[in-house]
Amino acid sequence: MQLRRLRRMPVWWAVPVAVLLVLGVALPTHAQGVQASRLSKALDYPDGKTVTLRYARVVVEVNNSGTHTERDETRVHTESLTLQARVSYVEQPQARVTERQVEGRNVTTEVSGEMQSVMTFTYALSGTKSRPLGTKRTGMFLHVPVSERYGAARFDLWAAHDSSWSDVPGRLVTQTIDSSGKQTSEDKTICTVLARVPYHSSVGSTPFAALALSLEAAGKDGDDPLIGGIIEALWDKGGLWQLVRSCPPMP
Repeated sequence: MQLRRLRRMPVWWAVPVAVLLVLGVALPTHAQGVQASRLSKALDYPDGKTVTLRYARVVVEVNNSGTHTERDETRVHTESLTLQARVSYVEQPQARVTERQVEGRNVTTEVSGEMQSVMTFTYALSGTKSRPLGTKRTGMFLHVPVSERYGAARFDLWAAHDSSWSDVPGRLVTQTIDSSGKQTSEDKTICTVLARVPYHSSVGSTPFAALALSLEAAGKDGDDPLIGGIIEALWDKGGLWQLVRSCPPMP
């Protein structure tokens, strides 16, 4: 772990704890019930004020790989994943520039008796888009809630990352081997890669820091999904500190 001092150009890293690949569709995220109520209270700074930034840069990076195998009496099912993805949002008074990069490979193998099937899905996307912000400067990251009492600043990533890597071109190759021989088919499709950003605070003394720790440790809040995506960073005399963490391996 390391701390980096950032001045006038806030750069924030966030770490995913789960990656989901969805072919052709994007899954919505919903804040529900008790979790939403607890978050609302924890995020209410007693001396809160909003600081307007002239410039903001937010970067989310995902690097994940691993293999998972399931076995029963009749079959062996194995899935492997490699993924590298990055999205950056650069906001200035006039425009937001979004740069997306993602590439990955998913291999699913199933063996049942004499039959074996292998599905290999590869996908990649790289591109940059620019969108005007208008005279009111209503970007996602140009207005930051700050507490001088706690020395904390906060921003949300979940709204941004939910569909960061959508409409990604992919190629699916399916190979089946059985007693009659080998058959191979190939299809082109699109997918959406969803990466969950955890709740995180590098401040340690705020109500949100305590709540984030308990939510992430429990993995869920009752019947509510664990939404994540809210980041709290150290704020000191107009500068931003943020903890940089490494990505955990795929379970």
